[in-house]
Amino acid sequence: MKYNILTGLRIVLGGFFVLYAVIKFLGIQFPRMSLTEPIDQIDSVTLLWYFFGYSQPYMFTAAVGELIVGILIAVPKTTKIGVLFYFPLALNIAAINWCFGLPWDVKTLSTFLAISSFCLLLKDIPSYKKLLV
Repeated sequence: MKYNILTGLRIVLGGFFVLYAVIKFLGIQFPRMSLTEPIDQIDSVTLLWYFFGYSQPYMFTAAVGELIVGILIAVPKTTKIGVLFYFPLALNIAAINWCFGLPWDVKTLSTFLAISSFCLLLKDIPSYKKLLV
């Protein structure tokens, strides 16, 4: 039973990052916008989207990172390396979502991804210790 839950969790985590990578590649998540109103009248979420959507190279880099890490965590042989990269990325995304006032469902999902990846990371701590010793 434990194996099935962890396998399912890996696939869900990987699937979300791959999905978000595709959305970024298509330019849907952070569309480039033009500023038509004074900056002090723009809400924090819209301003955040302006910021991330402004740089195409940044968006491409984020998408490539999410795609690679999403695949690494979903594939059983590369899960341990994938989770080492997944957790800090997911934690950063959750922090951005909480700090910039994104909707509750977005905060909840990103927090779930961060906590779940942390649990996978904890599960493999003995393996990481063997690598370092």
